[in-house]
Amino acid sequence: MILKPEIMAFAFLPWLIYLIVLYKKTFQKKYLFLLLPIIGILISLKSSISLMIGFIILIFFGKTVLRKEILLLGAGSAVIMSLLVFESYQVTNIFIWDHKTPMGYDFKAPLSFLYNLNIEIWRNPFRDSQATSMWGILLLDTFGDYWERYWFHADG
Repeated sequence: MILKPEIMAFAFLPWLIYLIVLYKKTFQKKYLFLLLPIIGILISLKSSISLMIGFIILIFFGKTVLRKEILLLGAGSAVIMSLLVFESYQVTNIFIWDHKTPMGYDFKAPLSFLYNLNIEIWRNPFRDSQATSMWGILLLDTFGDYWERYWFHADG
């Protein structure tokens, strides 16, 4: 199995919300210290996850986001995120926001690819039968590795 960033985000998200609610009830700084690594890890995963975490913090903290403790939480989380991004760069020589498209993956699909659903998916649920349907590929990839990117890969 492949651990995708979204899985990690949704695993940490309830804890993030729970600790924010506890802090807002008690205003104890220990909850902010527990939030530091969670926020740092989450914002270092993907930019879309970082945006989601930012919205959650703004929604839950509201106007209190400008308090000194919350600003220090943001600064501490940024330091942890920077350390994680730097460590990832040392291992892979690629920043987490860089995306290198493999050869053969650089063409664009027609607009019909988005709304087309081949009826063949029920009678012939195999890889090449859904080449013109995003929804068919999505359904087939839910139950296996449609693109065979990881199944036969040496590191998979």
